Amino acid sequence: MNQMYVILFVASVALVLTHVIPSLPSIRARIVGLIGEGAFSGVYSVVAICCIAAMVWAFNRVPQDYLWVPGAGLRHIPSVVMPVAFFLVIPGLLTKNPTILGMEGQLQQQAAATGIVRVTRHPFLWGVLLWSVAHMLANGDVGSLLFFGGFLGLSAFGMIGIDKKRAVRYGDDWKHFVAVTSSVPFLAIATGRNKLRLGEIGWLKLSLALIAYLAVFMGHRWLFGATPY
Repeated sequence: MNQMYVILFVASVALVLTHVIPSLPSIRARIVGLIGEGAFSGVYSVVAICCIAAMVWAFNRVPQDYLWVPGAGLRHIPSVVMPVAFFLVIPGLLTKNPTILGMEGQLQQQAAATGIVRVTRHPFLWGVLLWSVAHMLANGDVGSLLFFGGFLGLSAFGMIGIDKKRAVRYGDDWKHFVAVTSSVPFLAIATGRNKLRLGEIGWLKLSLALIAYLAVFMGHRWLFGATPY
């Protein structure tokens, strides 16, 4: 097996495990008790950056061994999916959300679920998940499966882990928040537990999402060495 595959696999698995395991409430409490909240967050971030850097470095050096050869249909999946991902990621980063570290106090607000949080309580992670799946299908090679699979695992387990941590720590406040939101996009809206209000998401945020998508789409070849069309 090519050595770069091994490095990419190890780095991708490490990215997921170093986020999932330290985030478990019992383990996190022990670590924070030993080194403090600030040091924990700092180490957590440094480890993530190192894992991602190793993934990018190895991904750029693995051979293109195809598991399937993507046809025109698969190759154009990102062009369809990525606008949705950007419309989740950008508003998700710019909207107050109790699932984001440091914004847990939002649970105390009467309207804790507003804007894009009405669509899903994990907009950023869903954007990353869609980005990962779209590129895995469109590329079809082993390297892409390992690289994007790491981010797929991180986002999927991240949503589960965040929900479990918040449920343990915030009890009834979290239950009330969950009652009017959903992890799966649009599920709370489809089941009548919430309503879609595009104006509340913010037209500026939606415009920024569109601009970001177009910028990445047009500059994709220059940024990543591959055309998205």
